[in-house]
Amino acid sequence: MRLIGIRILFVKSSDFVNDTPPDLEYNTIMKKKVNFNSIFKLNEDGSIEPLKPINIGGIQMNPGVRLHRGVSLGGVDLFDNMGRDFSVEESDSDGVMTLVGIYEY
Repeated sequence: MRLIGIRILFVKSSDFVNDTPPDLEYNTIMKKKVNFNSIFKLNEDGSIEPLKPINIGGIQMNPGVRLHRGVSLGGVDLFDNMGRDFSVEESDSDGVMTLVGIYEY
């Protein structure tokens, strides 16, 4: 399976001044498949922590936040999904990944 990010930009011709496009700000969201081990690390005390900012079920975690077994975020128990592949969306504006799914084997 191949996942790609798509950026669509609409501009009205009336927005142009002297045939120059306006300064536009847009946000690209890339959907991709990543492995658990590329976004979380296992600590010596058995806890896990994100390597990058990640949003799971509306809760954002940053590096340094440690989760222990039995903690569920938005109905997702990360310990039950260690080593699995996740479907995530990553915004280029803030670099935060959002978990959107977990691949089943």
